[in-house]
Amino acid sequence: MQVVITIEGSQADVFEQEPDELVQFSTDGEYTCVDGCGVLTYPESELTGMLTTITFTPSSAVLKRTGTVTSRMVFAPGARNTFLCQTPYGPSTVGLETQRYRSTLGERGGVLDLLYVVGFDHACANR
Repeated sequence: MQVVITIEGSQADVFEQEPDELVQFSTDGEYTCVDGCGVLTYPESELTGMLTTITFTPSSAVLKRTGTVTSRMVFAPGARNTFLCQTPYGPSTVGLETQRYRSTLGERGGVLDLLYVVGFDHACANR
């Protein structure tokens, strides 16, 4: 079904206690969900040409980006994930550790709440 997707996010340097200001992004997308499992697909912007697809279950999610940057991120509580991020400037190894995963996504929508730490080439960058 066609939906309006709102994404809110912030990031903090690994040494900062407080995150940067909240950034909000809204876009149209496609959403399907049965028994807490489903798929959410949306364009990030017409300028970048990026397409994001999130496949989710009650306990984990996989985010795939295609376009000018290609990546596949796995969010699962307590799990560490390393993936290759293809950019116009070349590939980069990125690490991801999910610290919080909460989902209330159901057939009528809901919230996916993630807290994670990102590291580049084994150095912690942001949370």
